[in-house]
Amino acid sequence: YGSESLISTVFDRAAPFWTYQIKKMYIRYFAWNFIGKGTTLGADRYIVETFSPRGLYYLPFLLGSFGVFYHFKKDWKRAIAVMAMFIIMGLALVIYLNQPDPQPRERDYVYVGNFFAFAIWIGIAVTGLFDYAGKMIKNMPGMKNLVFGGLAGVVFIMGPFIEYKHNFHSHDRRGAYMPYDYSYNLLQSCEPNSMLFTNGDNDTFPLWYLQEVEGVRKDISIINLSLLNTPWYIKQLKQMDNPVPISFSDDRIDQLIGAIQWTEQTIKLPVPAEVYNEMIKEVHSSVNLEPIDAPVSIDFTVKPTYMQNYLRIQDLMIVNILFANNWKRPVYFAMTIPTENKLGLDRNLSLRGLASKVVPYPGAHLNADVLKENMLTKFQYRRLNDPDVFQDRQCVDLYQNIRFSFYQAADFYSRKSANFRTDSLEYSNELKQNALEILDFMMEVVPDEVVPFQNHLLLARIGQIYSENGRPEILEQVLESLVDRPGVHKTTQIEIAKLYSLNLKNDAKAIEICKRVIEENPGDVNGFSILITLLEQSRNWKEGIEWIDKWLAINPNDNNAKLIKNRFTQRLAQTDTTKNK
Repeated sequence: YGSESLISTVFDRAAPFWTYQIKKMYIRYFAWNFIGKGTTLGADRYIVETFSPRGLYYLPFLLGSFGVFYHFKKDWKRAIAVMAMFIIMGLALVIYLNQPDPQPRERDYVYVGNFFAFAIWIGIAVTGLFDYAGKMIKNMPGMKNLVFGGLAGVVFIMGPFIEYKHNFHSHDRRGAYMPYDYSYNLLQSCEPNSMLFTNGDNDTFPLWYLQEVEGVRKDISIINLSLLNTPWYIKQLKQMDNPVPISFSDDRIDQLIGAIQWTEQTIKLPVPAEVYNEMIKEVHSSVNLEPIDAPVSIDFTVKPTYMQNYLRIQDLMIVNILFANNWKRPVYFAMTIPTENKLGLDRNLSLRGLASKVVPYPGAHLNADVLKENMLTKFQYRRLNDPDVFQDRQCVDLYQNIRFSFYQAADFYSRKSANFRTDSLEYSNELKQNALEILDFMMEVVPDEVVPFQNHLLLARIGQIYSENGRPEILEQVLESLVDRPGVHKTTQIEIAKLYSLNLKNDAKAIEICKRVIEENPGDVNGFSILITLLEQSRNWKEGIEWIDKWLAINPNDNNAKLIKNRFTQRLAQTDTTKNK
């Protein structure tokens, strides 16, 4: 891992020291535990508020602060020991870790030792309060039980009760099967004896647990891309009970340290004719692929992946494994792997659930029939529709992957139905029913009311598929839920307006939405363009002129807007003339 000097660690900061490393990555977390926790998410989807009284109302902090005072007053030597722990596990740890911006997740757990120290002072504060109370009533022995009983109740409310009430739901894991079920579904996305590339800890460790503890799908070889940069892990893959095919010798593997120099290259992976012919049998009938007599190849361009001139070891190993495997075992990439880690293989990846299979034909973005079977019959979705089960942000993020797979399959069937020949009406209706069945199942097991859609445009598109396949009332319900939902981007709002106009024939609602977008974003060209189109479509010339005048007030050189205004003015004059006649 290399090493750094203490001086470098202290002074060479990886992010702004006060605003990020101290305020955002320590004080904010301390406040969560003893002051309260805000709810506003910033652009980075982290909670914005450094201090918020929500939930705890500063009460645990006040108790702990009194505990610090009382501890130093009564026993300053031991107080210094606790203070040393508090500083070392807090501020000193901030300096030592030197956390860069951004972090992939909230890091509140890093400072648990610091929180323990403050919790000690909360406990000492209770002793102090009873000590002072005892001195105040030492000449009133009849009041002792009453005062101590009341004080115990107050302390209980300020400490354990309020912490329990505020934090229990978010820490209660009853019914939270998501880590198990997501990992189970990822494994079930793969064919027998497959190799599955995963991205990092979160999509690997649960899979290992399922295989080693629960005995689920032990036929699959899991290949962690992050660890694939280390020689010991590469050799371990070669030595497994079901070894991963790797052509490098152990001596060559030991030399794979850091990165290798690389220029952009197109890799040609040979495909035997018999493999190609066998694999095209599983392709949906909408794809026209003919058997071949001679070998072919899939071509993918591998660009430098590190510092513009180097290739990471993990990328080299992906290529080596693909060649050494020679199509003997199915190869999959988990959906959680970003595009830049797939080495340009996207054109040859076929979505099968929560993983995509490497296939020898291009443009195969999904296999709808396999995808539907996996999603509706093989996967588990325990209590994703239960509002009483707490779902943290990471879980909610992963649910979007599940929804995306549902959407991809439904969209495929919907588009195929719309494009099918009119003389095959029965088959077209079957495709429509497939699309609706998939979406109905998705809305039942992962409802928006329990796990809100993060991609609002995707939700609108799902509503559109419903409408296009005979269920416009679902689209209307979806759009109504989005119109006033906080955080819906202006671009999505414009798309919602289009759907109101095109699919639901409700120009009035579409115009209302566009007006709102422009009032909040006066310079929004797209919103203005759609609004004017809708006003022209509804022959509302007078209001159109008013909105064009507002636009020209901030965009006086927009000649196109001036031409549209002239057209609207002429139409308005013609309308007035007709009315007068």
